[in-house]
Amino acid sequence: MISIIFPHLLNKENNAVLDLKIQMLKDNATYPYEILILADNGRKDLVYESWDWLMRKSKYELILWDNSDIVYAPNFMDNVVKHKDDADWIGIELVECGAIPVAETNMHKDFGRTASSFDRKGFEDWVAEYSKDRPSLREGFCWYSPSVWKKSWYIQMGGFNTSIPFPYPNDAEFRNRCIGAGCKFAVANSFAYHFQRAGENLGEKPERV
Repeated sequence: MISIIFPHLLNKENNAVLDLKIQMLKDNATYPYEILILADNGRKDLVYESWDWLMRKSKYELILWDNSDIVYAPNFMDNVVKHKDDADWIGIELVECGAIPVAETNMHKDFGRTASSFDRKGFEDWVAEYSKDRPSLREGFCWYSPSVWKKSWYIQMGGFNTSIPFPYPNDAEFRNRCIGAGCKFAVANSFAYHFQRAGENLGEKPERV
C-alpha cells in the first residue's frame, strides 16, 4: 500500500536511530508497506538522486519519502490513506527535537536526541492527546520530509531537478513548480518525530546525549 523511501548514512548513532525507526514502523503501521533504503552511496551530494531513484523503483503507488532519522507515532498511516485522493502533496505533522533550528511550520518538543535517550512513550502519549480533537486533514503545507504523494503524480510533475547537487534545495524548487501548476497541498493529522541528525551526517557535530 505504501512505499517508504529514504537515503541513509551509515554510522553508529544513525544506525541505532534506523533500527528504532524500523521497529516503530513494525509496531505502528496499519497498512502493508515496503521500505526502500539507499545507504552510503559514497556521495553526500546525491540526496535528491537517491529519493528520485527510489521513488521510480517503488512497488506501491503511494510513496512516503523521508529521512532515516524520522520515526512515526501509532496509526500515522490512517489519515494519509484516508485522504490519499484529496490532495497532491500530503504532509505529516513534524515534531523536532531542537538539535538544530526548528522550522516555523514544525513543532518543537524534545523527546530525546539519540535512539537510547528517546522517550518513545512520552512522544506517543503526547501525540495521542494532542491529535484527538483535530480534523483528519487540514489545508496547507507542513514541511518537505516527511511527505506523501502518488508515484504517477511525481513522475508526471517531472520529479526533483537533480542537475544541481545537494545542498541546493531541490525539494523547494519542486514545491514551487507544484504551486505554479496549481497542485493541492494538505497536512494529515498524523505525526512524526525528527532527531535532526543533519549535523552528524555532515560530520559537523559530536554525538549528542
